[in-house]
Amino acid sequence: MELTFLMELTSKYIDLKFEQTFKNIDDLLHKDAGCGSELDYVEQTSWVLFLKYLDNLEKDKETAAQLTGKVYENIIEPEYKWTA
Repeated sequence: MELTFLMELTSKYIDLKFEQTFKNIDDLLHKDAGCGSELDYVEQTSWVLFLKYLDNLEKDKETAAQLTGKVYENIIEPEYKWTA
């Protein structure tokens, strides 16, 4: 029963963290672009989220390669990484 509670709590935390991250991106785009609604910049928001996902995927693959003693060649050039 405690494990189930912890899993539910963790899931809710992740959902809230995602919502807050999306809201931060949304607020930034709204201020910079001067758009009236979220529909005006949904494409840009989707692109930013995709780039962040891709950066995290690169990090995971690089870590997995290091753990197995292999070399991983990144897709994203260092100057274009999320955390350069």
